[in-house]
Amino acid sequence: MLGSILTFFFCLLVHLLLTSPYHRPLSKLNWSLQVSAVVAAMLSVSARIGLVFQHSHTLGSEWPYMLDYVEVDLPATNWEVAESAAWYMLEAIVVGLVHITNIQFLSLLFPSTVEVRMICGMLVPLAVLASGVNFASLSSDQGTIDLGDAIRNV
Repeated sequence: MLGSILTFFFCLLVHLLLTSPYHRPLSKLNWSLQVSAVVAAMLSVSARIGLVFQHSHTLGSEWPYMLDYVEVDLPATNWEVAESAAWYMLEAIVVGLVHITNIQFLSLLFPSTVEVRMICGMLVPLAVLASGVNFASLSSDQGTIDLGDAIRNV
């Protein structure tokens, strides 16, 4: 599954690069945001693939030589707080870039000042909340973790 997602992002990046002579003159900011979001998402998926391979190698090197076929928990439960914070920071950057790209694209579709202010006024706080809620999992309070998961899964 992760390989398919990475392939999709790679195709999207190639498409953005090949259409840059036409896309960039229309909106340099939108093109830059799209490329940044795709590269950040590719880094996130690549890191996830690397960690899954590392976990599989560790499990497959010891008796009973079996692999987890369901899912590998990321961030792992044995990670330090700094490692988990770095992982959640990467996720927050990806979520933030994707939301900012969509908000900026909506402001291109509705160019009047009132509409842009309305779009930004309503969606920017939600984008910041979506990025920040990733860090709720660092809390030691189970209620905070559950609330963060509920908000993230909406």
